[in-house]
Amino acid sequence: MTDWEKAGLHDFFTSDIRAEAIAVDMAKNLLTLVCVAPPKSSADAIEKVIHYCDSVQKILDKKAVTKDILATYLMSKGALSSQNATKQGLIQQILAYWKTKYITTPAQEALSPPSTTTTHENALKRTPQKHPEEAPVNVLSREFTSWFYKKLNTSSLTQEDLWPDAFCAIRLVQNDSVTDESAEGREGVLEKLLSTRQMYNFTFNPNVQHAGVQGRISPHGLVIVVACGTLHIGNRWVGVFESAFGLVQDPSAGPNHWKCKHLKIELRSTQQESLPTLQECNSIRDIIELPADDTLRLIQQILAYWKTKYITTPAQEALSPPSTTTTHENALKRTPQKHPEEAPVNVLSREFTSWFYKKLNTSSLTQEDLWPDAFCAIRLVQNDSVTDESAEGREGVLEKLLSTRQTYNFTFNPNVQHAGVQGRISPHGLVLVVACGTLHIGNRWVVCSRVPLVLCRIPLRAQITGNANT
Repeated sequence: MTDWEKAGLHDFFTSDIRAEAIAVDMAKNLLTLVCVAPPKSSADAIEKVIHYCDSVQKILDKKAVTKDILATYLMSKGALSSQNATKQGLIQQILAYWKTKYITTPAQEALSPPSTTTTHENALKRTPQKHPEEAPVNVLSREFTSWFYKKLNTSSLTQEDLWPDAFCAIRLVQNDSVTDESAEGREGVLEKLLSTRQMYNFTFNPNVQHAGVQGRISPHGLVIVVACGTLHIGNRWVGVFESAFGLVQDPSAGPNHWKCKHLKIELRSTQQESLPTLQECNSIRDIIELPADDTLRLIQQILAYWKTKYITTPAQEALSPPSTTTTHENALKRTPQKHPEEAPVNVLSREFTSWFYKKLNTSSLTQEDLWPDAFCAIRLVQNDSVTDESAEGREGVLEKLLSTRQTYNFTFNPNVQHAGVQGRISPHGLVLVVACGTLHIGNRWVVCSRVPLVLCRIPLRAQITGNANT
């Protein structure tokens, strides 16, 4: 595989969470065949795939790499020439884009400073590397685990810590005996947790190191926390436990307030007196093999973007000509395009999504927020029932949005991380914002939503000052 193909593959796998997950699966299969240890992280998986695969065509032609993933990648790079192309046509467009981006011509070499590394090595250096334990979802998971088991051990857990439709499953394994119990509803779940602990007089001692607690976050903002630890009766060590929590943010309780919706615990007696790790836990191993979230990198990139946008040095002021464009246009020109999360169109998309749903949730959206010829389409899916509704014109669209929310008393809770909100911008300046998140009725979580906001044709309001020809 050539250097430009390696650099292109690295860019492809790190540009989309779906492509990253495919790399992880491919690495597991490949490393099994060559008798190499499984990848330690998604970044390690990508490197292993690039190292052991000998054909870019084979990788991109795999069934898991869908046309949608290929087209999304090309669109994010502004290189999609035809949306109606076949999968092979999209692959050829990607290869052509990589050749343009990563192959240096003699003329380009003459103009470029000397380089002592390969294109692929440079691509690796441009990607900030972080430790998995620093990822916010893992920090949240450790804090939640410590808090939860402290409250459970002291019998101070309350119904307010659980969603009204919470569910729990508890398995007790002792020698060859297996007992499964479950409960539904916050009252039933709380009673089951407290009675189980009191019946056996257990004290839970979670392993709050990264090896013992981790988290994963879905595009809709749902968090899965997996944790393990030891069980004690008094000062006597008696066994181990494995647990998995499904957490959903409660928007009515303020930001960063999470409640448990699903809970699975396995209590197992064993003679092995050592702190367990997640890698040893058969009941939750599949969860920790999912890619971890990149929220930390996103936060760092937003801070870097703000510094670029708002901090002006004296040298920059002396060299910069007077501006004749809007802040948004300046941001598009000045922000370096390093990672998808920091692209101005994605920053704009997250800011717009937060603003839009805040106004929709408070019924303060107005006709002035819509174009006169706006259009919206709404689909409601419940079990096997599908209802499609639409409206045209700013009055009709506003009435449809507000009446739909009021009819069902929905509260929209968008996932404003990069995995949940993204944007694309055309050469003509038209912006498509796609967002997803959770729906709530009061303090009850009810469903996930996927919303392409372009259907409402919300304008990007900008005033151009100065001469149009400048």
